[in-house]
Amino acid sequence: MQSIISELKALLASGINLGGLDISRVGAEDPLFTKQGLGLDSIDAMELCLLLQKRYGISFENIQQG
Repeated sequence: MQSIISELKALLASGINLGGLDISRVGAEDPLFTKQGLGLDSIDAMELCLLLQKRYGISFENIQQG
């Protein structure tokens, strides 16, 4: 499990602008989209989806919140 977490952290660090944040200081349980976590926004979410799709072949459907 730790190797998967490390791999995902490396993917985030290489593919998304984290504003100089040291990704090694981010825990596996830290939220991605709040100021207490990485503080990612909607553009970052789209980039993350594209990274996961390209790297792992994961596809995402258009999900709308209501």
